[in-house]
Amino acid sequence: PKNVYLHVTDKVYQTLPLYSNLQTTGVYVYATNYDVKARKATIHAESEVKNDSHEIREFSYQVTLIDPDGKKAGTFNGPKISLKPGEVKIIKASGVIAGLHFWSWGYGYLYDVKTKLIVDNKVVDEVVTRTGFRKTSFGNGKIWLNDRVIQMKGYAQRSSNEWPGVGMSVPPWMSDYSNGLMLEHNAN
Repeated sequence: PKNVYLHVTDKVYQTLPLYSNLQTTGVYVYATNYDVKARKATIHAESEVKNDSHEIREFSYQVTLIDPDGKKAGTFNGPKISLKPGEVKIIKASGVIAGLHFWSWGYGYLYDVKTKLIVDNKVVDEVVTRTGFRKTSFGNGKIWLNDRVIQMKGYAQRSSNEWPGVGMSVPPWMSDYSNGLMLEHNAN
């Protein structure tokens, strides 16, 4: 999923997905309870929300799916939330959406999932997450995508050392560096 942070006009907002730097998790969108034939699933949205104001803030959480043509595919709401000053909380909402187009091989159907924080009927924060929904399962030596068995072919060369992505062609400086680390470790 790709997130786009549209605007923040308030001190209550959805955090960025930058755990290593800011210790925040941002927005997470996923689906469960797929019914491929009926073209529906339960869509879930979770946003980490922070209140940077000096007062208790109350707001609503709304989720809207927009299809590639810009048409609304569905909307659902979470509960009304109250956050204390400085409080951070994961806000969740889910809803069954019908008429879905499932992402598939050669059919990269993506939705814009808008998660909004609403205070006094005014949107104070909105994040757009671009994502697709697909049902997958694995078993009996087969892979299913949207209830259909798919055939996969290919070859992926594995890294032969601790430098991911380099493969078999390790530059001499990396070997020298790695060997030096091993010598230091073994000396201790």
